[in-house]
Amino acid sequence: MQYIYDYPLLLAIVIVLFTAGITTVVIPSLVNIAKIKNLVSNPNNRTSHKGSVPSLGGVAIFAAMGLAALLFVDFNKCIPCSFFLAGLFIVFFLGLKDDIIALDPYKKFAGQILAAIIIVFFGHTYISNLHGFLGINELTPAVGMFLSIIFIVGLTNSINLIDGIDGLAASVGIMATVAFGSWFLLAGHTGLAIISFAIMGSYSAFVFFNLSQGKNKIFLGDSGSLILGFSISFLAIQFMELNIASSAYQIQASPAVVFGFLVIPVFDTGRVALLRMSMGRSPFSPDKLHVHHRLLFLYLSHLNVTIILVITNSLFIVAAITLERFLDVHILFGLEFLAAVILSYIPVHKIKLKNYSVLTDKEKIEYHKVRPYQLRQNDRRLKILPRLALRSITKKR
Repeated sequence: MQYIYDYPLLLAIVIVLFTAGITTVVIPSLVNIAKIKNLVSNPNNRTSHKGSVPSLGGVAIFAAMGLAALLFVDFNKCIPCSFFLAGLFIVFFLGLKDDIIALDPYKKFAGQILAAIIIVFFGHTYISNLHGFLGINELTPAVGMFLSIIFIVGLTNSINLIDGIDGLAASVGIMATVAFGSWFLLAGHTGLAIISFAIMGSYSAFVFFNLSQGKNKIFLGDSGSLILGFSISFLAIQFMELNIASSAYQIQASPAVVFGFLVIPVFDTGRVALLRMSMGRSPFSPDKLHVHHRLLFLYLSHLNVTIILVITNSLFIVAAITLERFLDVHILFGLEFLAAVILSYIPVHKIKLKNYSVLTDKEKIEYHKVRPYQLRQNDRRLKILPRLALRSITKKR
């Protein structure tokens, strides 16, 4: 089997087929076990699905990724990969416990920080250079490690937060890992390429079951979304670090390119957090301010919304790869950010044009101005409620 390492494209295909095959075989059994043990996600006011659906998709994905890494990665040549697997193990069981028995948020964050520390301090995977972004190049190890832990925990939770509709988080992860994996393969970083394509193969198989309406429909669960975010954060840091040295495949504006690869989870999470804080609420409070919730309100179908956001993310990836050769890191990042702002406002504008007579006050808060003190009173007019009334309304809700 050693000869497949001499053919990078063949290696990528083998990894994708291997992980997709394992995930496909495991998921039906997981669905049966979950239904028997009642390990399912039931509809509530924060969800958009109907009926009870098993939420253990992360178990099949973790099994496929883990086996692929153990069988195909040469850990002598990719030392950080072994520490990545150790951190992945922690994150997976954090998510699995949360899927089965609700886990305290502070314990979940503590576990994520521990997993991040393992790959940052022991695996020496941390951001040491910002490639000129904000005028900063080299970072001291202490600053780089601290920034990396924030980056890993933040991105892990960003992916988790966009897992609100069928296929979205997994599809975004697939696109990002295809982009990262292709570069790793071209640049000769085989171990990292294997991990990238293992993620792609396992999540591709999962999407098939997740989007189906048959008896084997399954959700990622926290176990699946958290390991996806953790894995992508590890790959993103490796991608930026390996692009410090000059090479035939060097991408100088790598921080802006990473932002382009992950624009949906990163920008949307930041935008929603700022909106919540502007209302005087916790940035972690539940609501339906995410762009996928607004698109879902407009287009109704999970599949339609996922397709729209996947196409959007794909355009950002293509644009980032194409323009990085011609633009400074600041200009590229600025263009990506401006495009994200404009595109995120489109569903808000379209919702404003709809007939609001059919909406409840809660829907007006969540889908319109996103501020509780701005409720539509007549067909086309908004009335600003006094601040004291705002407080009473917020408490009641």
